[in-house]
Amino acid sequence: MELKKFILIIFLLLILKSLLNNNKRKEKFNKFDWLKKDFPNGNLAFSNINIIKEKNINNLDKIFSSSDLTLFVTSWAVPSHKLLNDIIKISQNYSDIKISIIDLDLINRKKLSDNDKKILKKIYGSPTIVTKNKEFIPGDHDIEKLKSFIN
Repeated sequence: MELKKFILIIFLLLILKSLLNNNKRKEKFNKFDWLKKDFPNGNLAFSNINIIKEKNINNLDKIFSSSDLTLFVTSWAVPSHKLLNDIIKISQNYSDIKISIIDLDLINRKKLSDNDKKILKKIYGSPTIVTKNKEFIPGDHDIEKLKSFIN
């Protein structure tokens, strides 16, 4: 029991350290630089993927309606990196599917509309997928389940 508590405390401290480091570096680099590290060969240059870099997002409904899938990810969450690998595979095989990617750390929550604030409260964590029909799906599904949400 004590070992579990110790491991949990270490895990929480690592997350806190990561968050603090991200806050210190916010202005030094673009939040999406971590994507380049995961995809150094430029694999994200597909015409069906839209990386949203705006800090002042003001209409999530518009983004949802223009995309088949919208991904909410963070640079510090390992599941976000795994999900992006799966999404790359999907986008290569289904070029007609439009995908938007939003980094949750980049969103300026103070400038969101009331409707967008309500939508963000539905985000389960990172990563989360939102379909065109506004279905909120935890991003820890395997690639076959992700494909089923598209079809």
